[in-house]
Amino acid sequence: MKFLENFVELIYWCLICISPTLLFGFVGLVLYHHYGGNNVGIMLLVLLSTSGLGCGIYFAERIRRTVGCANFMTRTSWADQNKKDKEPRQMNDN
Repeated sequence: MKFLENFVELIYWCLICISPTLLFGFVGLVLYHHYGGNNVGIMLLVLLSTSGLGCGIYFAERIRRTVGCANFMTRTSWADQNKKDKEPRQMNDN
């Protein structure tokens, strides 16, 4: 059972890590196209993607040590569903 818990933690850790990596990589890709694909654009793309990966690792480790990745992902996805459940319901007067 411990193997399954660690496997789920690893999957959630990767998901948390990928988020800033994709965000920074997208910004780097936009700058790459802005500079026309020359050396400055490539350097910015690599620099931003690497810094995004570093931020992702930092945040994923911080979350894993404080609350746990599975707990964090469950709470963040539950918050969206909780908002839907608290919407006012319309009463039908027949």
